[in-house]
Parts: sequence; structure tokens; C-alpha cells
Amino acid sequence: MAEMSACVLLFGSMARGDSSGTSDVDLLISEETGSIKSERAGRVEVQYTPQKYLLEMSARGDLFAIHLAYEAKVVADPDGFFDSFKKSLKIKSSYAKERESASALAAYLLKRKLSKRQFPIRNKRIAWCVRTILISLLLEDGEIVFSPMRLQELYPDKRIGILLNARRTKIDISGYKKALRWFLEEFGEDEFSRKGLKQLRQVFKQQDNKVAESTIRSLSCSVAFSPYHTRSA
Repeated sequence: MAEMSACVLLFGSMARGDSSGTSDVDLLISEETGSIKSERAGRVEVQYTPQKYLLEMSARGDLFAIHLAYEAKVVADPDGFFDSFKKSLKIKSSYAKERESASALAAYLLKRKLSKRQFPIRNKRIAWCVRTILISLLLEDGEIVFSPMRLQELYPDKRIGILLNARRTKIDISGYKKALRWFLEEFGEDEFSRKGLKQLRQVFKQQDNKVAESTIRSLSCSVAFSPYHTRSA
């Protein structure tokens, strides 16, 4: 149970107002103490993150911190933590590292052979990689966009639509490999597409790519996970 002084935020499509009947309800609970974890019940996912860690994310310009600062809605915040969090936000001039991490994971997902039960995880991660790359490019141009719907408006190519909408699909996606290869060539870091699986795992270690490492663990046991608490930058 959350402390009485906890900051509770609603984020994602519900907070933006572009949710559908099948959208998840994403909540973040931030307390002074505690550990990083997530809990899920049906369509409701609750992320727990200590306030100190959120402030560190904000100060280093973490993409998720920017997402919260610009789009989250306050459910409860008796001590005014969210205002302090937003004031500490720093947006970097370059998000090349984030693009590299997302591109490396996308290349890994292209190469790894998966079973049907692993498709839902792969599909969500593909959409996450594509979204991260596009968000990072827009940020460097001074635009803050996190909504997949708005990203599709700004990048109307059908191939990008296929990749962004992969998150809603639990089966194999027709044409996604061709679309993802094209996307990495046009918008990502295509160098990772030329590496093998073993080389990419080494790249993940060099990048301290916790999202990729968590994805590999999730694929091994075929359980969903949230990338928000596995970022290092």
C-alpha cells in the first residue's frame, strides 16, 4: 500500500486522452522510500519508483522522465513532489545514445527466432524501439511528442504505422521484418543490423542496455515487462 505522502500519477494514453477501449491504465506511485517494481492486474499496471530515483532521471534528461513531466496527470500529490520533479527536468541536446540502444534491440529482435508465445513480447518491444527512435529525433528538433497517434501523423509512411501498431498484436506481423529493416536504415543506427546475435549481446553489455537485457529475460520466460524501470539513461 502506498504511503499517505505518495505522489500518484496517471500517464500514457489515459492521461493524454487518446485511449481506446483496450488501452492500459498506467499509474506511477512515487514515495520517499521503497524499491523499484511494477504490478499488473488486468489492464491496470502500477509502477513504483522512489522519488530520489525519479529526480535523478529528470536531471539526466531520461525520456520517461520527460514523458511524465509533459503528459502525466496528478492523481494525488500532498507534498507537491511533481512540481519539484518538473523543475529538475533537463532536456539533452542529443539523444543519440537512446537511438543506439533502441536500434541495437530492434536488430536483435529481427535476427532472433521466436515461438508464437513470444510474439506478444517481441511486438511490444519493436513498437517501443521505433517509438523511442522517433521521439529522440523529434526532441533534438525541439518537439516533444510521445503519442503513437501523433507520431503516425508526423511520420505517415505505412511501414511506420505497421511497426507502431505492433504493440496491439499478439500474432506474427506480416511484413514487419522488411519494414523494420527499412526503418533502421532511414531513422535508426543501421550498423547493428550487420551484427550477429552474440555480437549484439556484447553491444548490450557495452551500452549498459537494461531494456535489451530485460527483454531477453522476458523472452526466455515469455512474460510481459515494463521498460520504464530498466533504463540507465
